[in-house]
Amino acid sequence: MKTKFFLAAFMFSLAACAYSANGEAANEKLSTNLVDDFYGLIVNTPANVIIEQGEQQTIRFEGASKDLKQTNVKIENGNLVISGTNSNPVTIYITIKEINLIEVNGNSRLYSSAVINSDLLLLKVNGSGSIRLDVRSLSLGMLVKGSGKIIASGSTGTSYSRIYGIGKVITSDLDSFETIEESNSGKQAYRLNILKNPGLDVQPNLSN
Repeated sequence: MKTKFFLAAFMFSLAACAYSANGEAANEKLSTNLVDDFYGLIVNTPANVIIEQGEQQTIRFEGASKDLKQTNVKIENGNLVISGTNSNPVTIYITIKEINLIEVNGNSRLYSSAVINSDLLLLKVNGSGSIRLDVRSLSLGMLVKGSGKIIASGSTGTSYSRIYGIGKVITSDLDSFETIEESNSGKQAYRLNILKNPGLDVQPNLSN
């Protein structure tokens, strides 16, 4: 089922726009609970996104009123999709229950405020944005297209990474049982233990 709501309409249902003494739009804060479940997060608009895990799924926005009014949110095909036409980045705090996909498009930045637990997690950066995540997973896939970067720390059973362009995948602080890296220069595989764990057979799809 497709669920969609627009942030601008939700804003005006809560309060009128706030203005500072000199007539310029002041920063605003807006938060709401997310009733529908989602397992993916896709960011398509300039934003600084901070995520954490918790039982109550929530989303909170901070930014100039004019930028918040140009930001849209919808839950579609199991993904929380954030898009908009705002010219200045907004700050978004998201609490999630479970997550399997995090995708950042454009120049957005996404961070985790604590460890993110997920059996299977796929991270994607398209453009010049970045993802910086502390993870604990069985299988971790990382895909960068463009000049962006992914910085992953924590632990995973198997990590897969692929780079198109001049981007970076940094995993110096990530403990991985097995590491497979693909880039413009070819493919490299590293096995950190002699015995392969039979429970780590799931490989993320990095084809797109």
